[in-house]
Amino acid sequence: MARELLVRTSFSTNFIAHALACLRVLPSLGYECGALGGYDLAELLEREFRCRPPLAGGPLFTLFFQIPAYFEGDALGDVLDAYGVVVDCVRSRSFDPLRSALGEVVDEWFPEEVEEEFFRELAAYDESRLVGAIGRFKDTLAGAFEDYRSRRWGEALERIRRVEEAVEEALGGVDVIGRWEELLGVDFPFNRFVALLCEPCGTVSSLLVEKIVVPSRASVENLLNAVVHEAGVHFFTPRRLLRHPALRKRYLRDRLGTLRAVEALVSYLKAEILSSMGVSLEADVFVEGMGLRREVELVKELDEEGALKNPYDAILHVLKKSRDNA
Repeated sequence: MARELLVRTSFSTNFIAHALACLRVLPSLGYECGALGGYDLAELLEREFRCRPPLAGGPLFTLFFQIPAYFEGDALGDVLDAYGVVVDCVRSRSFDPLRSALGEVVDEWFPEEVEEEFFRELAAYDESRLVGAIGRFKDTLAGAFEDYRSRRWGEALERIRRVEEAVEEALGGVDVIGRWEELLGVDFPFNRFVALLCEPCGTVSSLLVEKIVVPSRASVENLLNAVVHEAGVHFFTPRRLLRHPALRKRYLRDRLGTLRAVEALVSYLKAEILSSMGVSLEADVFVEGMGLRREVELVKELDEEGALKNPYDAILHVLKKSRDNA
């Protein structure tokens, strides 16, 4: 089955990112916008918003951005409905409302073990305060909608479309998903992979399942790197890692270390795909940003020994060597 890689944009994703950027919640270096809402969302919740790779973010980041930004729409109702799903998840202390909206594919990203961990962490948050903060943010979105749509979105969309065309041209028809399947010897778990260009966003972030946001203000070279990199990472969903008999306990015990090993494997292998697009990275923002040089070197050593055949074995090797050297 052919898997699509789509590069596009979404009004609702950009609008949500705009509002969170104006509230100084979303990393958005260089994105200019005034104060919005007259309140500090983090202070309102007395908690920190986290957006730190490779774990993407804490529960507030997931609830306020990752889940609602996944839903693409053009109307205010679409945006508010997405936050309605979030509130239902908070109140039910489960992702069942998200499953109702998106289907069983949610379980690839939030298998039972990950879901339980998420809501254990969320238990530290006062539910009424959290639901109230979501309601306050929905009011902010409603109040900012018309101004953003009439004054900012048209010009932003023109800029994003130009970037989209440049990225599509640079991709040059390369079957990124197919190339990853050949390199890894593993089928992609979804029918498509979507990269949503987002002007307010300053960093790459997963949006659950099979979508990511990438900052449209980045260079084409960095965007290609992000799309290829994240497509590779999304082969190794939490569900797949938990179903691997040798990785299950390690993932549950050291989720961060396991994801770092995945990121290192992808960082090393993606050079072949990027080179087919004429991209040769002098410095990889993923490797530098996450401090993965040692882990990437371990993958390289495996490759030079002719032992880089099974990606899961490579992940286990990096985990073991990293622990031994700790």
